[in-house]
Amino acid sequence: MAAPPLAFEAGFTVGEQIEARAKHPIAGPKTVLMQGDRRWTYAQFRDESVRMSHFLLRRLGRIDEETTANVGVVSGGTAANVVAERCVVQGEARSHDLGKVTAQVEHMVAAVTTEAAACGVDVEIDVREAFRGYRHEAGSPLLAIGAEAAARAGLSPRLAEGGGGSDGNVFNARGLPALTLGVGFEDAHSPQERMSLDRLAELYAIAAGVVHAAGTAA
Repeated sequence: MAAPPLAFEAGFTVGEQIEARAKHPIAGPKTVLMQGDRRWTYAQFRDESVRMSHFLLRRLGRIDEETTANVGVVSGGTAANVVAERCVVQGEARSHDLGKVTAQVEHMVAAVTTEAAACGVDVEIDVREAFRGYRHEAGSPLLAIGAEAAARAGLSPRLAEGGGGSDGNVFNARGLPALTLGVGFEDAHSPQERMSLDRLAELYAIAAGVVHAAGTAA
């Protein structure tokens, strides 16, 4: 006589279903994933998922007023019902302070290494500097050109520190002074990213102002 199917009282979400099985006296010790000679029970799978979540949440996001760190891509696997042989995690750290971003990267590398060892998996880490921050002095000719361009467009300039990376970062790092001008995007780097037609018209006016101001300065 066949045993009755196991019943789990849990919400219909992946997390709640895994938690219910991990706590079940019969299902908990059962193997749910296999990769090579490794096996994961429901309880072990739950624990490893929690461990990864803790890693992703540990010192990520807004670190301080100058520094951010994010994990934006987690990918891997070939099919929904096949255990992934490898997983690729892509993250980044940014700061206006070189010492802070160096310390943040070192922390992220240490966290990945520690968690990989705890999970019994191999890890390959590739750290690259994509760009470096810069600041211009208050009397910089570039700031004067930017201010005149904004005035010619009928706008009031406002100096601000930004956390983005652009061609300006590359030019400045190589000894070619460059200035990044805001172009009026709203909710940048989100599904709601947009620019109004009014901002686009102002951008045209600023671009023309830059050409005039730079030509005059030259």
